[in-house]
Amino acid sequence: MDLYSRHANRELGTLFAQLGLTEEFVSADGMHLYSADGTEFLDMTASYGALPLGHNPPVLVEAVRTFLDERRPNLSK
Repeated sequence: MDLYSRHANRELGTLFAQLGLTEEFVSADGMHLYSADGTEFLDMTASYGALPLGHNPPVLVEAVRTFLDERRPNLSK
């Protein structure tokens, strides 16, 4: 949470800390987040971030991998 607060959204990080929401997540899949001890959490942030598609949706992950494997140029003039 410290890195998030310093580099992404200081105010939201402060609010999370005040509410005791300081769990560090190590992985995510679909609508679930996982802590280092394997505890599963339902991500309830409702469209704030990745949730419209879920975390690591297989179709999107495969599309990104395919695109990256093609080694297309980007940001070219």
